[in-house]
Amino acid sequence: MGFPSKIREDIFVKSARHCCVCHRYKGIKVEIHHILPKKQGGEDTFENAISLCFDCHSDAGHYFAGHPKGSKFSPEELLKHKNEWFRIVQEHQIESSNLPNVELIIKDGHFEPVFIKEVTKFVDKNIFRSSAKLLGKDPLDFLEKLKEDNNPEKNNFYLPFLNSVKTYDQYIDFLNGDYPKKDFLKHKDENENTNCQPIVYKMSSFISSSSIERNLSNCTLSLKFTNNGNEVLEDYKLYLYFDGVVEIDTINKNNSFYDISEYKYNVLFIEKNKAEFIPKSNILVQKDSIELDKICFRTYHKTKSVSLKWELFGRGIHDSGDLVLNIKPKFIKEKIEKYVDNPDKFCPKIRILPKIKFE
Repeated sequence: MGFPSKIREDIFVKSARHCCVCHRYKGIKVEIHHILPKKQGGEDTFENAISLCFDCHSDAGHYFAGHPKGSKFSPEELLKHKNEWFRIVQEHQIESSNLPNVELIIKDGHFEPVFIKEVTKFVDKNIFRSSAKLLGKDPLDFLEKLKEDNNPEKNNFYLPFLNSVKTYDQYIDFLNGDYPKKDFLKHKDENENTNCQPIVYKMSSFISSSSIERNLSNCTLSLKFTNNGNEVLEDYKLYLYFDGVVEIDTINKNNSFYDISEYKYNVLFIEKNKAEFIPKSNILVQKDSIELDKICFRTYHKTKSVSLKWELFGRGIHDSGDLVLNIKPKFIKEKIEKYVDNPDKFCPKIRILPKIKFE
């Protein structure tokens, strides 16, 4: 018949669902074994019951003293293991853990990306001509005055291309950003900006220094991995799967433009939106934790959440879980004017740009 349910429950409680031989917490992967086999007269009693894991159970078969290959656990030995482990459980108040074996938590992060909402209003390109005509002046008189003030010794906001403007149409193109081409001065829009690093170090105009470009539209994430179980985690790897991001990477550890050190990273993106966490040590003891390298990612301005699924593989363990990162985008409204012929034919244009800060 087997052991009655009450005896099984009592053994599970007394052993805290650990194996009485190897002392490892096994949860549901533990069995009740007859210390003295039933074929040898063993009964279904509490005194004859012991909790064993699958591995130790296989080593506790019928005992034959003259077995030529190895020695299985004898009833006397199993009884000693049982009594000793019950003593340890009671003395140290060991409990059957209801906590998950492993846990991945968000330590901190920045999930409030800042975007620029650029609204372009179209204006008649002849507005300066009309204003000058009312005042009885040449519209290029205003341009010449701007050129006089466009001096690096007088004005901190120096425009090096302004002095090359000769005609009214060139001046309008200059205001529109089309003379000369000034794309490098503009922020790339949301679809063109592929860099997810929150900080990029660049060479400045002075050879002795570097400049810092901070992308306030990107998010950052810090994760901590904890072993909450009652046994050592060995030979483990952790995989991360992100959904809802445009670009994602481990944050660059370089601290200047001139920093060319080869840093080691414990989070490597092996596929698009899939990362592998490789710990420095392949052992994580009970109740201990380890931090992952910081991660940066970019989302679209309409994104409200990013999902993170994780999967753990280790010696004798496989676990998984998921986290949700709530994204709260913020917007800064900027108005610009574009000078064109027949402005009534144009509707206001809205463009979403990343918020870039230069230092």
